[in-house]
Amino acid sequence: RYGGGEAVFNIENEVELRESQGLKVRELTKAQMLAEENKAMIIQKWHEHFD
Repeated sequence: RYGGGEAVFNIENEVELRESQGLKVRELTKAQMLAEENKAMIIQKWHEHFD
C-alpha cells in the first residue's frame, strides 16, 4: 500500500505487476523498482513465514 493505493507483484521469476489500484504510473514504477531491489529478501521472509 502506498498513498491510498496498492499494487500486487509476482516475483517468482521476473518482477511483474499483477494488479494495481489507485496508484499513478510514477508510484507503480517506484514500487516495482523497490520490489526488484528487495526480491531476495521478500522471498526469504515469505519462506520464513509460511514454511
